[in-house]
Amino acid sequence: SYSNVTAALASLPNDSTNQTVFIYPGSYNEQLPSINRPGAVRLIGSTDGNPGQSYKDNKVTLSFSRGLSVSPLPAGHNDAETAVVSTASSRISFYNINMVNTDNLDGSQASYVTLAASIYGNDIGFYACSFNGWQDTLLNGATSGYQYYESCYIGGAIDFIWGYSKAYFKGCTIGAKRASSAITAQSRASSSAVGGYIFDQCLFTSAPDATVDLTNKVYLGRPYSAYALVVVKNSYIDKVVNPSGWKIWSATDPRTGFITFAEYNNSGPSNWENNVAARQAFQYATLLTSDTYSLSSSMDSTDWIDSTYWNSIVTP
Repeated sequence: SYSNVTAALASLPNDSTNQTVFIYPGSYNEQLPSINRPGAVRLIGSTDGNPGQSYKDNKVTLSFSRGLSVSPLPAGHNDAETAVVSTASSRISFYNINMVNTDNLDGSQASYVTLAASIYGNDIGFYACSFNGWQDTLLNGATSGYQYYESCYIGGAIDFIWGYSKAYFKGCTIGAKRASSAITAQSRASSSAVGGYIFDQCLFTSAPDATVDLTNKVYLGRPYSAYALVVVKNSYIDKVVNPSGWKIWSATDPRTGFITFAEYNNSGPSNWENNVAARQAFQYATLLTSDTYSLSSSMDSTDWIDSTYWNSIVTP
């Protein structure tokens, strides 16, 4: 009915009805306007497999080239304006869509952010989607919002999963591209604030397009604020992760006062049990003795989450 996704979204009524946009196979070069309407929206990309089950069968790619130098950040600008896909309201879900910011994909320009997605609003779900960029690929922007990612791929180089929201990642593949950098940079305003990342049955590994050997050179996270919360559980941590697992923000500004960095029941060469001395030397991470971060206890509710494949998910 429409030649691009932007036009299809513009056609939706500004009311409380639920709306669905189906996207036929193809590559769409467009930066979507921020999705913001009272009713729920589903964007479903064509796939050769079952909708929401695997990003590897995706036939739809949304791409755009837009970056921003942050050394320093120009007045009146923000990281989010570079995003290929943005949301601003609640109950939005995406299925089988690849989102790629093609600017600076090789990292040749330093201190240059290129977001694939800027996610604000609440109860936002992604199923079998792919996010690819270099620095700051995926922004979880809402300070009191909840997000869910299942069977997705997220690739980047520097703090490429970052922000403030509470986000649960289930069965996702996390692909790193740059040495000496952190995968996550999470921020909360206080210990009681909504926010934090839970990775469940995820794979932490090198990105397919990484151009250097990353063995022992990537970190699970560093604290964007002193109340950062990141939990990695039931996951496979590949050899790319440094034995210490985590890192401080910087030597002059560690931000470690109240952080929660925790691991539970992980496997792989860089899991805690294979690197006890280095993990303990970091001093600010914990090996949990039980799983205290279930989906139901982490989210505001689970009625907005598509649980079709929840019970059949295996670690990638």
